[in-house]
Amino acid sequence: MACSLALLALPLAESARSVKLPAWVKTAAETKDAYEKFDAEANALVLRSSLYREYKGRGVVGELRQEAVHIKTRDEKDRAIAQVPIVNRSQRLKRFDAWLIYPSGNVESFNKKDMIEVAQSMDALFSEAKAFVLDRSSSVRGDVIFAYEYELEEETVFLQLPWTFQDSIPTLYSRVEIKVPKGWTVVGQYMNETTVTHTRKGDSYIWEAADLPLVKDEEYRPPSMLLFSQVGITLIPSESELKRSDSLVFDSWKDVAKYGDAAQVPKMAANEKIVAKVQELTSGAASRWEKIKSICEYTQSVNYVSITIDLNAGGGYEPHAAEQVFERHYGDCKDMTVLTRSMLEVAGIESFAVLASIGKEAYVHDQWASPHQFNHCIVGIAIDDELDLPAIIKHEGLGNVLVFDPTQRYVPVGTLPQSLQGTKILVSSDKSDSLNLLPVASSEGNLISRTVSVAFDEKGNLNGVIKERLEGTVAEYIRAMYRNNSEEDFRKHLRDWIATGTRKATIEKIVADDNFGENRFELEISFNSPFYARDLGNRTMIFRPVFLGRRTWVPPDSEERQSDYMSIAWKLEENLEFKIPAGARFDGDLKPFNRETSFGQYALSSKTGDDRIVISRNMSSQFEVIPASRYGEVVEFYEKVSRSDSSRVAFVLE
Repeated sequence: MACSLALLALPLAESARSVKLPAWVKTAAETKDAYEKFDAEANALVLRSSLYREYKGRGVVGELRQEAVHIKTRDEKDRAIAQVPIVNRSQRLKRFDAWLIYPSGNVESFNKKDMIEVAQSMDALFSEAKAFVLDRSSSVRGDVIFAYEYELEEETVFLQLPWTFQDSIPTLYSRVEIKVPKGWTVVGQYMNETTVTHTRKGDSYIWEAADLPLVKDEEYRPPSMLLFSQVGITLIPSESELKRSDSLVFDSWKDVAKYGDAAQVPKMAANEKIVAKVQELTSGAASRWEKIKSICEYTQSVNYVSITIDLNAGGGYEPHAAEQVFERHYGDCKDMTVLTRSMLEVAGIESFAVLASIGKEAYVHDQWASPHQFNHCIVGIAIDDELDLPAIIKHEGLGNVLVFDPTQRYVPVGTLPQSLQGTKILVSSDKSDSLNLLPVASSEGNLISRTVSVAFDEKGNLNGVIKERLEGTVAEYIRAMYRNNSEEDFRKHLRDWIATGTRKATIEKIVADDNFGENRFELEISFNSPFYARDLGNRTMIFRPVFLGRRTWVPPDSEERQSDYMSIAWKLEENLEFKIPAGARFDGDLKPFNRETSFGQYALSSKTGDDRIVISRNMSSQFEVIPASRYGEVVEFYEKVSRSDSSRVAFVLE
């Protein structure tokens, strides 16, 4: 979780050429001009990134972290921020030192006293998680080196560690070293293509990588967890250590699934209040499915907050008791999951905790069985065979399982939110031994169906009505905006949307109809736009008929694309009718256009009458991972769509 760094006071520090730098910082500083090793340009360079962790037995761990980065331009000034996360009460920051080296040779040095303590997340109202932060970004003008190191001591039951060797900027050297007591074993599982080397020196296991290139933040690229070199490290203690400690060892996905289940079951007990609520919710239900819907829709109303307590002792995976969540009516994802499961159990319905990973950069690798790959907990519900819903998966050991995320209050039960589509999950059960891939909605499942009826007056002013039917993810997006904003803010959003294509717009009336159960949202908007048709002289008026969601394409730069292109699934069906003033006539026709590719289709056609033109625009995009070598096809497709969307129509006033 990223820290909130707003309003941090800047620490004071000594500034002098005589500051003594550690040998590792001096060595790193000597490599700052190595940009020529990399093909892509970068505004910063990681000189060294390393971690040393020593497992001392009985859950005690010592850690030394070192980082040095050369900041070439102020665009990367945020690289001069050091952050030490503290996620549980057993962790203790023993030492912190940092240095800022200027081009002149002057050095500013800092220590633990110069750091600010902040909450790990502004939403984590009930969390013990915090961070110590040193922010020197305001001091950066360019060509500086920022380096820091810290020592941390903690107690943990987890014996796994992920390490990512590179960043979004080039990395000259990255290293992780794990030292364990005699009799222990350490195993590393590589993820993604990597040039990492592995060595062992006595009881230390070392992984190193060098000269790792910049990974460009290209639009619609795969998650960074699929692009960066990584290793998942698993420690296997000696038999004697296992007998005297509570260490958690995960050898397979079955082990992780059992742990996920064991963390939830003891907290599911329902008290009299929960039982009474379930009876109230299900009293009129005519079927098992209706009971499930009633219970799930209720738990969606629970207020979501981030609660992280004692992570390294297992607290990050253990929910609060269901009765406590019910009473307080708030909780995090695992709390909302345990309450849902408790209520379903009262109704005689079997359910499971489901581990998931969400976020733009998230990805779960099959080859490393670890709870560290997950950041989200949701619900799996045993479901009847006859039901056909988008959120149902076929589980090899459990049969049909409905996946439900109680934190997504704008997504109806039975539908997968976009954040989960295409992700890998683990159903927590002793009958579960592998990951499941969640489906991705088809383009028809994310539909925008739109009709636009407008009329021009002789000055080119446009008055009209937009009617939209949105289904799937697009409905969830507008539903969230509608429910979370005031009427005026919602109106402003729609006005700005129309004005994007018309330059200026005024909304006269909005009618909204939210059909939550069918995941459909309907809008009717009455609006006007002054002088939308431009007067070319000689009483000739010209306008672009496509003004809502007009595709614009800015061709990429000359550099070749590095990563694959991931197209998303959606569909647009649009019919536009433009009526011109009485006696006016159209000057020319709109050129039709049709284009089909494996990842998308587009068609534009028109029909002209005496006083109106009717235009049909249809576009769809399928989910597809397109290799970088085929990116030229994507560019060509959207360039042609953009030109078609920009077509103009002229009419002459008689």
